[in-house]
Amino acid sequence: MPNIGTLGDVAFETSREKIRTFHDMRFQGGANYAVHARHGSAGLAEWTGRDPEKMTMEITLSTALGVDPEKEIEEIVKAMREKKTMTLVLGGKVRGEYKWVIESYSVEANHFDRDGNMIEAVISLELLEYLKS
Repeated sequence: MPNIGTLGDVAFETSREKIRTFHDMRFQGGANYAVHARHGSAGLAEWTGRDPEKMTMEITLSTALGVDPEKEIEEIVKAMREKKTMTLVLGGKVRGEYKWVIESYSVEANHFDRDGNMIEAVISLELLEYLKS
């Protein structure tokens, strides 16, 4: 089964039976600087560290693609509530210096069957790099 990558136990994959992939992925990083005032001169910038990286992605979950949207959402919410740290691997490469946590999520529930079961949703994730101290 082709594996595009993983976020902890969640495998991003494409096969005849199942499609679970992400889209609209964005990475963000930043640095911290302190500016020291100097008499009669321009301030002096000093690098004081970097911000943890952030990443956003959307995952389409559909019974037509071989996944159970409600079950998948439940697992993601559980990982966030349990403060689970997860390794992010994309294309065989580990991303970030250590691990990631789910900072927030939102769900757009698109379709339900006649019994009220969710059959398609898009979950948006915001991940935060979780660095070792």
